[in-house]
Amino acid sequence: MFRFIFFLIAIFSGLSSQAQFSLSGKVTNQEFKALPFVTVKISGLQNSVFYTQTDSLGTYQFKLQTGKYSVVFSAINFKNVSRLVTITGDTIINVQLQLIPNTLTDVQVNAKKVLIEKKIDRTVFNVENSISAIGTDALELLSKIPGVRVLNDKVSLVGKGEVNVMINDKLVPLSADELSSYLKSISSANIAKIEVITNPPAKYDAQGNNGLINIVLKKVSTEGFKGSVNAALTKASYFTASTGANLNYRKNKITLSSNFNFRKGSIVPYEQSDVFYAVQTWNIVNKDWNFRTVPSGQIGIDYQASPKTVLGLFYNGGLTNFHSEENIKTRVYNQGKGIDSMLNSDANAKINSHYHSANIYLKQAFRFGR
Repeated sequence: MFRFIFFLIAIFSGLSSQAQFSLSGKVTNQEFKALPFVTVKISGLQNSVFYTQTDSLGTYQFKLQTGKYSVVFSAINFKNVSRLVTITGDTIINVQLQLIPNTLTDVQVNAKKVLIEKKIDRTVFNVENSISAIGTDALELLSKIPGVRVLNDKVSLVGKGEVNVMINDKLVPLSADELSSYLKSISSANIAKIEVITNPPAKYDAQGNNGLINIVLKKVSTEGFKGSVNAALTKASYFTASTGANLNYRKNKITLSSNFNFRKGSIVPYEQSDVFYAVQTWNIVNKDWNFRTVPSGQIGIDYQASPKTVLGLFYNGGLTNFHSEENIKTRVYNQGKGIDSMLNSDANAKINSHYHSANIYLKQAFRFGR
């Protein structure tokens, strides 16, 4: 009988130790007025830390297991208040915070946008606030944005695959190779933000249902010339050299912008893979000499007819000289690790292409209401 009673007590003790109880209360100021947005920090079991904030009525609530906890209440311009509490049931802690008696002669407020903003239809990467954006280009920046994939200089969106790229809300109609070269020519110093639009709104219907990436460049705010030059040398299986420059000029109501870039070389890496079957192993070696010469350039002019009206002309052009030689060698091994057979595949291609696009646009800002 005693063993049975002891067994029941042990069970209920174990259940009670796992039960969760409510820790709640209200935070007020010296005049007993509710204080919203007070940070409540709880430190407790196994170095666990929990945070919450008081609501508009100054109340807060936690669900906690039995044990000892440290509770800290903090708010700007108020003294911190600490409490030690042992939770064995529902507990209420009401706190009154004391205002810090400081007299300020001058207040300066500086604010920055968050690095990544999540909106209903897009993710906004504020390049100006990113340390990782220093000394890079647009293509490298895209690889650092959640949801964007850059593989072998090809840009795609996770879950979308196809992607269209815009500059200042204007579509850039380039092939994948031309686009990567163009993006490498844009210095991160000239980019204000990058918008990844996964659910394009109605105004982008002309671009189809693909994902969109809108690169918003910084506006030229000072008169005179501004420009930058960049160059890079990379190596996969072969060397690739690229260089680019952009120049901007503003005078009174006229703004000129341009950038030019040139790339020559092969970016395709050496590939080797093994495929295992029940009775065979295939060893595949892909040696691809993929050589491109890609010059391209863009030039645009804006005329600020009025504070709300902008007239503009934009031209984008370039060419691609492509030469590819591919050799795929496949060795088929049997179970005894001996060569059973060998497959050899050779291919080559030459492509010369060029593109030109131009658009004339009028931007008019309207204001409705009183």
